Amino acid sequence: MNKEKALENQGLEFREDILIGGGQRNKVLDCYKGMLIVLVVLGHIFEYSVSDWSHNILQNMIWAVQMPGFMLASGYFSFREVESGKKLRTGYRKSVERYLLPFLSWYVLVSVLLLGDYERNVLKGLSNLACRVDGGLWFIWVVFVLSLITGLCNLVRGKLIGFVKQLTAVAITVGVCYGVLLVLVRLTSVKFLGIKFILYYGLFYGLGWFIRWTQIFWEKQKPFFYDTLVFICICVFAAITFNVNLYLIDDNLAGITLRFIAGATGNYVIYYVVKKMVSQLQKVKIEWIGMYTLEIYVTHMYTNHLFSKVANNAFFTVLGFTTITVSLICTTVLTGITIVILKSIPATNYLFYGKRR
Repeated sequence: MNKEKALENQGLEFREDILIGGGQRNKVLDCYKGMLIVLVVLGHIFEYSVSDWSHNILQNMIWAVQMPGFMLASGYFSFREVESGKKLRTGYRKSVERYLLPFLSWYVLVSVLLLGDYERNVLKGLSNLACRVDGGLWFIWVVFVLSLITGLCNLVRGKLIGFVKQLTAVAITVGVCYGVLLVLVRLTSVKFLGIKFILYYGLFYGLGWFIRWTQIFWEKQKPFFYDTLVFICICVFAAITFNVNLYLIDDNLAGITLRFIAGATGNYVIYYVVKKMVSQLQKVKIEWIGMYTLEIYVTHMYTNHLFSKVANNAFFTVLGFTTITVSLICTTVLTGITIVILKSIPATNYLFYGKRR
């Protein structure tokens, strides 16, 4: 039995880029994802627990890196060798199971049917979701669409020899895909099917994919290069986040550019710190948390706004900190309980988390 089949039988999706010698997972990447999901949960708790979250410097820094970081990681993992249409279809099937299925299941079964959104009218709910995907778990929808695009990039790259030819073919493929999206924008709106999110976060997703492609080059660089780079990134990230409210800034070229620079520099700082402190982070189970980022992300979205009705206090107040603390405890406990229950049932584990085991 080959390594890929053995890993699939263990219930693990085979990805050679997250594995290291001996078939072990890459602990640095797991810790990195663990740190990101912790920031995501904290960011959402701040959003639903205090009144001034959109004007808070800490929230501004978290918001700058949380989703861009996951897009970088998702793009990194989407890179793989695809030499045939059959392998591409296999990858697409996995994307449907892992991303599209949970996206629709949580929305239809929980938001619409269980919680009663849109008067439990599924067709009306889906129609509204198409026009505004952020009404659901927009992140996994965007990852799903971008995984289809990078799947094509993997295929065209696998058909050619030579970096320049491959890069040219990939650029043309991305250009065509983005061209189709822009045509849809002209015919509908930038919010239709989450095109706004796809176009923007595709920058980070594509960057992650490209970093994995050129990983050999990065591995050859000396420590001084990375030490210098992280110093520059800290300075740039601090300069932007301390002076610009990235959440409220306009969606023009300048705003998008500042968000992208802040997201890229901030995430490199996080990765650099994680790599330096991986042993310590493992001791506090950040690596373990990083193995269940999808489960935590989709589940906590339905448990983190318990205190939104009483979010009347500012962040730096006694009542504000009290609300945040209680919300954090309740969200953590309820999210953990829900995940354990849903993963213990094969049908719900598949529907809500896209995993067969």
